[in-house]
Amino acid sequence: MTTNSAQLKQFHQILLWPLRLIVPENKGQDTVIQELTKQNWTETTISKNYAEQVYFHPFIRQFLYGDADTPATVQVCERCDVNKIKVTLKSKDNPSFVLDVKRIQLYLFEVGIGILVVEVASQAIESIKNIEDFLDQFRRAYPPYWDEWGSGHSPKSVEFFSKDNQSLVISNFEDTQFFQQDVVEKKNFPVAAHWEYLLQPLVRYTGKNENANKIRYQQVEDERIPYMAHLAFDDPRLLTRGDFIRLALADDAGDSDSFPYAEPFLKDFEERYCYDRFWEEKANSWLNTRYLCCGYAFTMVGKNEPNFFANEENGGLSHFRRHYFMMGLIAHFHKAALLVLWDKLAKAVAKFTKKEASRREFKKEVHDILEELLHFTYRYWFTELSNQVQPKELFDWWSHHLGTRELFDRVMKEAQDAHQFLEMEEQKQQTDITIRLTVVATIGLAIGLVLGFFGGNYNIEEKFNHLTSLFASWSNWKLTLILTGFSFIFMMIVLFFSTPIARFMGWIASCWKK
Repeated sequence: MTTNSAQLKQFHQILLWPLRLIVPENKGQDTVIQELTKQNWTETTISKNYAEQVYFHPFIRQFLYGDADTPATVQVCERCDVNKIKVTLKSKDNPSFVLDVKRIQLYLFEVGIGILVVEVASQAIESIKNIEDFLDQFRRAYPPYWDEWGSGHSPKSVEFFSKDNQSLVISNFEDTQFFQQDVVEKKNFPVAAHWEYLLQPLVRYTGKNENANKIRYQQVEDERIPYMAHLAFDDPRLLTRGDFIRLALADDAGDSDSFPYAEPFLKDFEERYCYDRFWEEKANSWLNTRYLCCGYAFTMVGKNEPNFFANEENGGLSHFRRHYFMMGLIAHFHKAALLVLWDKLAKAVAKFTKKEASRREFKKEVHDILEELLHFTYRYWFTELSNQVQPKELFDWWSHHLGTRELFDRVMKEAQDAHQFLEMEEQKQQTDITIRLTVVATIGLAIGLVLGFFGGNYNIEEKFNHLTSLFASWSNWKLTLILTGFSFIFMMIVLFFSTPIARFMGWIASCWKK
């Protein structure tokens, strides 16, 4: 049984919530900013810290911050009306913690993706069990289920306060009727009241035709909002393997001497989920910083040293809030953008039928998706952010756990498959047209030969004079019109039966070959 446990001295958590933004037709990203700035939000720019900028490749710097010739691709809005957040955990004692709000920002990307960023900090959460419960519960966008103790894996309550300590909104996790009616009856995705308040004036997507004139947001993944955490302990080596497993995999609290999963599953835990370039188990080593990552959770664990790990100016905390935050922002943007493109492709295929109107619509949708994918690939798809070894390894590791490389390959392949299918369909149509025209030409040639044969034995001029005498009372143009009409009808009949005629001719050819 563990007797001495590590005490947390400084806590930071950054939520990165990827959202799909649905803007009314014929309106662009500037419309989103215009709507946001009407209520509580202000447009801002990404903080241009020197050390942070030179950390990245030049093309990453241009993407995030812009340069002398090109503005930044990413646009940012922030709100400063929420000053404190009170979170009451759902556990044995239902402890409450008041946290400082460091930033609330909405990062906007050109491909219709927004990432809501909420950073909170506290020095009051000391118990490892409370840390684990907080990291597991605060990130919930809505309750995944309810049991006899209330909403599963969600806090008991979350309340936002203004600078003058006025309550702005409180969560509604226990309102089972609201969430169940929204999901079961209306088929909508739910959002808890405090998160819905935070995203105003944007409105939740509740259907194609509802609030179509407003900017709507739609959740890309499930209720677990991805997060980053910075945990400064008095002695991080007092954390047990069970503690590290729970922190790395964002699991709720448990006995520090036990594991949340079976031992065979955890046999390669350190290799898969721990980055130990700056970590040693032996005491008194200066290497006491450990990185943990499972994709949706990235956690830095270290010793509360004001000159290094807990240093907000140029130490570990500064890197966490700037360098690694930007790395996480890009990684989660990649996944969200690819999931949205994949969803668009799946919906386009689901609507496809053999009707001509559906084919045209499907062709247009696939063309638009391929155009978006091409735009994303050449402007936003980065497999490397920096020339330095550590960020290379961290970004590869993070992307691997998020599965973005495999997702990119899958979306690209399925888009190419759809494109190839359309090309085959078009080629098939062209082949069909060629066959039809060949049948018409063959029949026309046969008729021409017959007429030519008889023309050698009969006086064509006499026959023509006899034919025109039947229409003596008509003018020449009426006769020409009638003959043209008969010719057109004959050609239409031949075209209509061209496919069965072609099959019949093919059958004759095969029989003759045999």
